[in-house]
Amino acid sequence: MDSGANRREGAEGPAAEILGGARRVEASSDSLVDRIGDFREVVSSLGAWLDGAESIRDRAQRAAALVRTLASEDPESSAPGLAERIIERCERAATAVTGLKDSVASFADAMESMAFSAALIRLHTLVLGAYAASVVDGAEADESLAMHELVHSLEADLSTDDEALGGAIEPIRAALAALN
Repeated sequence: MDSGANRREGAEGPAAEILGGARRVEASSDSLVDRIGDFREVVSSLGAWLDGAESIRDRAQRAAALVRTLASEDPESSAPGLAERIIERCERAATAVTGLKDSVASFADAMESMAFSAALIRLHTLVLGAYAASVVDGAEADESLAMHELVHSLEADLSTDDEALGGAIEPIRAALAALN
């Protein structure tokens, strides 16, 4: 995303600090998007494997049902105890596969939510950088009013974005506060 278009070498002041912060957030959000892509691949692979894992669960349940039908007339036989252990393990395997499938589905939902948040972060960064660049370039007639409007338009979303980026936005917030 960093095309360098918002770079203003030698620029000074709060708007220039915000512009520099926007570039740092841009780099962090690029890294976040890359990681989300990696996690999506993992989730996709797990999801594909778990489609086949349902047959494992079904086989484990059938094995438990089959073992329940077996009985031994010999009172000293170890077959009943062995059968119970097999049934228990088959049922645990079936439960584990079901739980894993639910966990992967939850993880996939979380990844989609993060991807949406990352897209918002990138959009906010683009808007912030373009607006700060116009202030640095003197395109805004009233710099103070322009930055005040920017602060209010982005403030609500910055807290959510800052958590996702591990605090990278806090310096921008401080620079915005200095302009208010």
